[in-house]
Amino acid sequence: MPLAKEGYVVAKTNSRSLLGHMNEMSLNIGLYCKSHGRYDLINMDEIEDNFFGWVSFDHTLRKYRRVNEYWQQKKATSKTG
Repeated sequence: MPLAKEGYVVAKTNSRSLLGHMNEMSLNIGLYCKSHGRYDLINMDEIEDNFFGWVSFDHTLRKYRRVNEYWQQKKATSKTG
């Protein structure tokens, strides 16, 4: 994934389940950001760490797993936890 090395991951999906997860994350990130008075008070590392630990159901593997496990499998991150 060459773009991942530059900090970008671009994808598209027809999965309504995945789109639902993405919308939920977007909503929660928006609420987190609104709870801070200024943009410079937003801790981007905290947001990333929080969402990397989210659990979702992988319909292909038929099991639950964390977001970071998915991206590790794709070799797009070495981050754990």
